[in-house]
Amino acid sequence: MVRYGLFLQTAVIRTTHSMIFIRVLRCLVKPTLWLVYVFTINELITRFLLFIAGENIEVYRNFSFTRFPKIYMHDPYTQFRMKPGSKGAVLTSDFKITYEINSQGLREKEISREKTRPRILFLGDSFTFAEGVPVGERFTDIVGKAFPDIETINAGVPGYGIQNMYRWYEHYGDEIKGDLVLCCISECDIDRAIYAFLGEQGKHIIPREESVEGRDRTHLVAYLVSGSAYTDVRNYLDRRLKSSYFYSYLSVKYKVAVMSWRLEKRDQEMWNTAKTRAKQRDIGDKEFKERYREKVAGQIFRSLRDLTAQRGARFMIVNIDVMPMGWLDHLLRKLDVPYIDLSPILANAKGFRYKIDPHYNSYGNKLIGEALTEVLSKTVPALMEESHV
Repeated sequence: MVRYGLFLQTAVIRTTHSMIFIRVLRCLVKPTLWLVYVFTINELITRFLLFIAGENIEVYRNFSFTRFPKIYMHDPYTQFRMKPGSKGAVLTSDFKITYEINSQGLREKEISREKTRPRILFLGDSFTFAEGVPVGERFTDIVGKAFPDIETINAGVPGYGIQNMYRWYEHYGDEIKGDLVLCCISECDIDRAIYAFLGEQGKHIIPREESVEGRDRTHLVAYLVSGSAYTDVRNYLDRRLKSSYFYSYLSVKYKVAVMSWRLEKRDQEMWNTAKTRAKQRDIGDKEFKERYREKVAGQIFRSLRDLTAQRGARFMIVNIDVMPMGWLDHLLRKLDVPYIDLSPILANAKGFRYKIDPHYNSYGNKLIGEALTEVLSKTVPALMEESHV
């Protein structure tokens, strides 16, 4: 009887467990089928819309913010710069290219110490460096082709603010012996200098390295599932899901939204810090930003103006941003520094950026190069006369 009772008890327990399992399974089946249905519909819609728009899904599958190869090194003067003699292949959402850095630490041909032609030296950040644009198609190259008797040298370094540009020219620019120095900037280059001015060097978005091309790309699963214990699961899911157009598209939109939010938050913290230190919290944000940018930029551009004059070179500021900077025009008039504002040309143009990456593509560089050529056509003859080459 005891054995029979234990048998019945075990049977009841097993039956109960089976019933619970079946109920749980039933509860999961409907939501799972619903998710599969929704995902399938969105997958079909995404494929259809991308087909109509003529977009390549690889643009979204290869998206990554950590796109720079090992071409950077620490520098005691400029904080960081490109490593002389380095080379690296880059795969991003919008382009695949190999960057080659010369012995002077520039993405340029080897520069002779003996100058045979007048030289135009371009200082700048990633827009001057021309991310993704082959050598020969950058706006600096276009200017060089327009003036064959002039040697153009691209000293753009991704991540540089105007303070980095000044330090680079101070410590490395003298050996270039530029006759005309063009500082090509956007508003973010001035804000980077403000970070440095406030002592927030760590806030810079320093270019990072991609360890393996095409691996560990920025996808949604990598954010939702993290930690070493989940690495294998994450990689497996990521490989499987990246075949989906909808997942790849959604991942990019999610990542861009998160990064945009972080940048806005970071910038707001910076300006709050600046206002607090200046004890001017009662001033409107727009007015304060213009005053503060003018203060920081004024110090650096004044130093650049004086240093270029000391070295016998002409100096100009070029705005290659889409947005005009009225306060900068006012500042440079006071400093007696020539100013070239190309924002109206870019503001009225279309198709000059990559699909996802915000940098200017070859067409954008062509627009800038042609506009600069037209402006410089009035300066180059005088440059030829002044040069002692």
